[in-house]
Amino acid sequence: MEEMEVKLVRLCPNCGPVTDYNADLKCKNCGQYTKEEVIAGEVGIGPAAAVAEQEERYGRKRMCREYGKEIDMNARLCQYCDINIPDSRVSANTITALAVILGIFGLHGLGHITLGRIAIGFLILFAGLALIGGLIACAVMYYYYLEPTYIALIAILAVAYIFLFVWQVMDASASVSKHNRAYESHKVT
Repeated sequence: MEEMEVKLVRLCPNCGPVTDYNADLKCKNCGQYTKEEVIAGEVGIGPAAAVAEQEERYGRKRMCREYGKEIDMNARLCQYCDINIPDSRVSANTITALAVILGIFGLHGLGHITLGRIAIGFLILFAGLALIGGLIACAVMYYYYLEPTYIALIAILAVAYIFLFVWQVMDASASVSKHNRAYESHKVT
């Protein structure tokens, strides 16, 4: 019977076997705490050899094209350029269509939410709904009181609403471009 050597390996819950961790035992790729795992195998298998064996088995690599260095296949954050690595490309037409069509009906920010920018998407959505509420309130007040002040407020809120609409469409389009560039610069080969 062939003798097997037992090795201790650090495992990251996101990245798998890792050799690159800091003094707090956090993975340098994603920042998660690593745990010690016992692996039985051939003599000399260790964290670096386990990672190399895993990459060799699947024959796929992920590269940071900006720095020209290899990164872990399962990394969610590039350790070299600090960019969140998207899982896939996103259709720019779909996100822009969501931003434009739903924005016309007062649902600003849904393009951002679909893209994964949840906080900014909801902030834009609530701002758009608040502007619509303000427009309706000013229109009702003008109807009852016929004060010219309400006309001025309606004009100001309408300009703000149009500005928000145009800005969120442009920002959604720019966000899609940034998302797709991040995916392409860390694409699996």
